[in-house]
Amino acid sequence: MLIELQRSRILLGYLFASHALAMALVLLSKLHWLLTLGLLLLISLNLIRHARRYAWLGETPAVTILKLSADQRWQLIDSQGHHLGEYQLKASVMLGFVLVIYLKKPFDRLSHTLLVARDAVEAEQWRLLRVRLRDPEHWY
Repeated sequence: MLIELQRSRILLGYLFASHALAMALVLLSKLHWLLTLGLLLLISLNLIRHARRYAWLGETPAVTILKLSADQRWQLIDSQGHHLGEYQLKASVMLGFVLVIYLKKPFDRLSHTLLVARDAVEAEQWRLLRVRLRDPEHWY
């Protein structure tokens, strides 16, 4: 199974909403003005970093292809065609318009989280991915 990921307006809206909420909470917390300014700067930089990662600021997406091999190994491929490694499916969370996929390398402690929005893939690929992620036999 090969799934091509595109830019997602759903993830862009989520990024703006979550960062705006964080900024509002910082402003409402009545911290020292210097600490407030520093936190607002960090939140803004984080928003820029994530917008670049999801290809909304002129960059190519960090992950453009999600590939599932016959032996249940998940491969992430970036925009230059580099394979980012083989992963095993650790778990997944299915929200209304977003799938959160937790992948883990077999002999590594670190895991990789991938957000797949409904508008980032074609309808048939979305359906196949949801069917695959519902089956716990594919988890390690």
